Amino acid sequence: MRVDLATLTGAAIVALGPKVTALMSNNDELAEQILTASQQGAEPTQRLYAFPSHYQQIKGSFGDLNNAPKGGGGAITAGLLRAFR
Repeated sequence: MRVDLATLTGAAIVALGPKVTALMSNNDELAEQILTASQQGAEPTQRLYAFPSHYQQIKGSFGDLNNAPKGGGGAITAGLLRAFR
């Protein structure tokens, strides 16, 4: 299993505020374990989900990926870009 941690603070703070951690995962079991641990440790965490429209935002015009997509979903699209690398 590969785990990738990143600080996507700007967009995550806009989405959730400064006291909640954003979680993105393609592994439901691991995500649930992290969410349970965050509740037990009094560390508020919210899972963010990617939708097909988010994947469309990172499709590039000249390459496979666009690492500076326009529009909303900045934390999610940044997370998706990290997943593709």
